[in-house]
Amino acid sequence: MTSRRTLRSYVVALVAGLLAETTSSIHASDTVALEAVVESVRTRIAATFSGPAFDRLPPGSVEALLDPSEHRALATGHLRFRLDRPARLYVFRDSRLAEDDEPFWLRSSGFAPTPLTARAYQLAFDAWTKDVPAGEIGLGVHALRRYREHYFVVVASRDGHSVPTVTPLGTPAPAIDVFRVGAAPWVDRGSTLEEIPTTLAGLPLVRTFSDRRAVASLYDWFRSTDHPAETAPDQIVATFGGDPTRRVAVAWRTAPGVERALLELSSADEPTFVPRIHESTTDRIDAPRTLNQPAVLRHTVVLSDLRPDTRYTYRVGTTGGPWSTPRTFRTAPETPREIRFLAFGDVQERYDRFVPLLRRALEHVPEPDFVVFAGDLVSRGNDTDDWDAFFAALDAVPLPAPLLPAIGNHELLPGDAPDLYRRLFALPTNGPDSLEPERAYFLDYAGVRLVVLDSNTDGGQTPWLERLLAAPRATPRAPALAIAHHGAYTSRPGRYFPRVREQWAPLFEAHGVPLVIQGHDHAYLRTVPFGTPGTTYLIATAGGKFYPQAHHAYAARAFADTATFQIVTASPHAGRVTLETRDADGRILDSATLPPSH
Repeated sequence: MTSRRTLRSYVVALVAGLLAETTSSIHASDTVALEAVVESVRTRIAATFSGPAFDRLPPGSVEALLDPSEHRALATGHLRFRLDRPARLYVFRDSRLAEDDEPFWLRSSGFAPTPLTARAYQLAFDAWTKDVPAGEIGLGVHALRRYREHYFVVVASRDGHSVPTVTPLGTPAPAIDVFRVGAAPWVDRGSTLEEIPTTLAGLPLVRTFSDRRAVASLYDWFRSTDHPAETAPDQIVATFGGDPTRRVAVAWRTAPGVERALLELSSADEPTFVPRIHESTTDRIDAPRTLNQPAVLRHTVVLSDLRPDTRYTYRVGTTGGPWSTPRTFRTAPETPREIRFLAFGDVQERYDRFVPLLRRALEHVPEPDFVVFAGDLVSRGNDTDDWDAFFAALDAVPLPAPLLPAIGNHELLPGDAPDLYRRLFALPTNGPDSLEPERAYFLDYAGVRLVVLDSNTDGGQTPWLERLLAAPRATPRAPALAIAHHGAYTSRPGRYFPRVREQWAPLFEAHGVPLVIQGHDHAYLRTVPFGTPGTTYLIATAGGKFYPQAHHAYAARAFADTATFQIVTASPHAGRVTLETRDADGRILDSATLPPSH
């Protein structure tokens, strides 16, 4: 194992040797493919450091593994554009990155700090400047260690008169705009600049990609889990696998080596019911980044021959091996009736705060028909260790009913698909044909239609949603409810989601959807009703992560810094929904009848 002193000496020598090269030119034409460099370095890290040793690496340790060409690629191969004349660049970085001296190349490439600052997304950005020649310019990766928000660039003249022309290069290429209040510094995010230095107003703004801020993730690429799998089953979760009157899926986890995973099903509601043993299908999930758990087994049984409105008891285990404690679920009735369920916004992190909230929710509603999660169940949706923490919370407070999850933006991090999410849950596959199965789906439960959307994409969901909302339902007044992670009417300042607001909200309101359950903004907001008879949009959060909240004229009730659970009651006969919001102490913070009486 290389000592810290040796690593530090190596870094000093490396930077000194590269300083002349990186400060004299930041042209990127001779760099190798950035993706190949990152993959090569990750492979070297895995072969060089053990898990515990990697957790203790001091700053500069990863940089010490880079050869000169790799260092140059990471320092110049991320953001590219061409200038028609010499210029003065200003790199605005998230000021929170100062504690980790990121981007790592900024200072060594000759950029110097300035007193200039800007604000976007309610965050401060400090400006670093450097004079550069005309021609092709290459800037480095956003960060190796902590990512925060992606830097953006302003291009100024060196003589104070002739403003350079900026031509985007590379794939994906940046976009060019005018540096002004209200401009969006990121191509793929609607957040805008709130404050800028007046001395730079009107100059070219090089807009970067927020989703590419972790493209060179090195220091936190490898993970470890606090909840490794064992032979005994855990992470047991039931979902509706299709028709909720007859079809429920149960999934669970074990360590590799379990040869035959089984589910035993019984029912006290059916005196003649003979307990049945069902053999699972098993999926091996490889997680090479999780150093202390590189693989697990995920077992699933889809129960498809159930009776409506019947309580079942089940347990999972193996032949001759450990079995879980029994759990229960109830299938949906075939005829319309009032339903009652629990709903949560983002959990994402601080599961220690979510557990008492969930426990309190089940004290108030011990037998919900199902439990809704409006996306961002975890923070890193394709990392098994994050899901391990989420399921550990559910193991601590087992759900007595099936789970209805929606996909949030953290279930598919930048550049990823929600593959792990789809492998962990067995969900209905009745979404639009143009979208991967299980990303969007719907249920008709006791006469109430529930539509679960993936608000990260359209994927053909808009015409599909319109057909679902326009279709006849069980009774003339039976409501349809929707779950979509991103808000049509947001809580946090500076956010706007055109797909939800401009494409889906008009459909909700035209078809009288009384309640749309959302998350994403890590605060609480219930809107006034929109349309006739009235659609109310609800934003809530369930973990320990909170965002500031702006004043909005459309808010009927709003507050911040509080995790809540929602009790929702829906009647297919009265066509009405009631909402009750409580905190972890059980106190009522909000209540409403939807649509409101006139």
